[in-house]
Amino acid sequence: MIFSFLPALVVVFAMTLALTWASDLENTRLELVLGTPLSRQRMMLERFAASSLIAVLVPVFTWLSIIVGAYIAHLSIDQGDVLAASFSMLPLALIAMGLVYALAGWLRYQAMLGILTTYMALAFLAEFLHMLLQVPNWLLSLSIFHQYGSPIINGMNWQSFSGMTAVAMVLLVIGLVQFRYADIARG
Repeated sequence: MIFSFLPALVVVFAMTLALTWASDLENTRLELVLGTPLSRQRMMLERFAASSLIAVLVPVFTWLSIIVGAYIAHLSIDQGDVLAASFSMLPLALIAMGLVYALAGWLRYQAMLGILTTYMALAFLAEFLHMLLQVPNWLLSLSIFHQYGSPIINGMNWQSFSGMTAVAMVLLVIGLVQFRYADIARG
């Protein structure tokens, strides 16, 4: 039951971490920092790395808390599936952060927040209500939560994990390229 809603919480947390970048960019808090001899790519990668480190800690603590809780309660659980379910949330967080960084230079903060929130909500609901709503498979495959699957039951899906991680890295590269040429005053 935990892994039904925890991926959505991890995505919201990662998106919140990355949205500080978009807010700083729009509110021109980066102009003074960029006035120093520091490359734009380095500054963005440092912020992404800091957010990613925190996003990595969430699955680690999730895994540890479930394992310790099961040990204390004398429950027998499949530790491999718990590990798979915990660490499969990482690409979801990286995609959420990558989307924020990729869209930060093109859209205003409020528009970006609305688009990302709408996508995340629809992707989450589509995964739960796909039988009731008769969502086509091609549309359902666009949901990051559908790509996450059910690793607590089925184990690690390496193809999905690798694909989502690759998408997150492509989004980061798009963010790096657009930030290199973005006008800071425009945000």
